[in-house]
Amino acid sequence: MNHHRRGSGSPIALNHHRRGSGSPIVLIHGIGSRWQVWNPVIDRLAEQHDVIALDLPGFGSSADDGVPGSVPHLADRVAAFLSELGVRHPAIGGSSLGGGIALELARRGIARSVVAFSPIGFFGAAGAAWCRTVLHLARAGGATLRPALPGLFATRAGRIALCGIFYGHPASLDPADCLADATALAAAPGFAAARRELGEWRLTSTIPGASPFSAASPTSGLSPTPGVSPTPGVSPTPGVTPTPGVSPTPGVSPTPGVTPTPGVSPTPGVTPTPGVSPTPGVTPTPGLLPIHGASPIAGVPVTVAWGDRDLVLPYRQAKRARRILPDARHVRLAGCGHLPFADDPVTCARLLLEAA
Repeated sequence: MNHHRRGSGSPIALNHHRRGSGSPIVLIHGIGSRWQVWNPVIDRLAEQHDVIALDLPGFGSSADDGVPGSVPHLADRVAAFLSELGVRHPAIGGSSLGGGIALELARRGIARSVVAFSPIGFFGAAGAAWCRTVLHLARAGGATLRPALPGLFATRAGRIALCGIFYGHPASLDPADCLADATALAAAPGFAAARRELGEWRLTSTIPGASPFSAASPTSGLSPTPGVSPTPGVSPTPGVTPTPGVSPTPGVSPTPGVTPTPGVSPTPGVTPTPGVSPTPGVTPTPGLLPIHGASPIAGVPVTVAWGDRDLVLPYRQAKRARRILPDARHVRLAGCGHLPFADDPVTCARLLLEAA
């Protein structure tokens, strides 16, 4: 085994485990977890690849460096860490929060391919609240029961009761691994920040850091359209023809290739999708990609795998993932829970190898 720990003096240091040789596969765990969650698949992957399983900031053995626990900030940290290692365009596997980070890195063009296991980002407000509650109770319960945990995990009934929320087959888990994972969850200094951010991240079709709209400014060379009255404060956009009977909305610029619908007003902060017509009476939600239209990830093969016994991010969220990522490969992991690697290591390893 090759364990690499960078000194705390490095601003982008992350504890990680590295094994094997070949093209790189990077593995990113979820909230409250650690790199060891990937142990059931690492041996199989390392037979053909350079495997790098990392601890996110504030989890496992990586120091909490004060980075906000949001997907974009954590993706920044992972990208900087990989750059420091000299790893370019790796295949990336991500679990839960790590799955969201992997998809964000794919959207940025950093990943060569992605396999996301039960990734965050496909729940609504109720689903996000449920996820936060489950994680909070699991952590609080582990801290409260800490003196009794060794004895509880030593029993089949104890493993089922305490680990069944995360695994489809908790009785088969190693008691020592259960204890180590529960201890890491209770002690993770990055947990609170990451938990606060759950539900805030979504895939969008816009470029990171770019505003979906340009500031209105007068444009020369544009002729008014008969029957269409200009609106004060709204500038015409080159290549976009106003529609009679449709009034532009101040502060919202038309999108080339998108035809406004009479009776439907554009919503500030929402980017129309070419080929998708707004529906009267339906207000788009800022930050959410329309069900139809272009995928927010282009040019990167994506696999989304979801355990059908997932109780943290229930399997029904996979349906939304299919709608938002229509070009991805979507896999149902029969009998698997939120952390499927111990439930079905052969299938999980195969998906990662096929994508790499």
